[in-house]
Amino acid sequence: MRSEICAVDLAFGARLAYGPADRIAVLVEFGRYLVWADAGSPLWPGSGLLPPVNSVDAS
Repeated sequence: MRSEICAVDLAFGARLAYGPADRIAVLVEFGRYLVWADAGSPLWPGSGLLPPVNSVDAS
């Protein structure tokens, strides 16, 4: 599939075209970020969260 997304850089008035290779590069970088985030701390909620609201006390 060959598709491009065109954008205009308002600062320079230049037309920019982003294609499949650009999207792949963004996904690869995002994958690296997720690996880094996972290595630094768990992605699942843990300690330090607010206690759950008791539905009986909320009414």
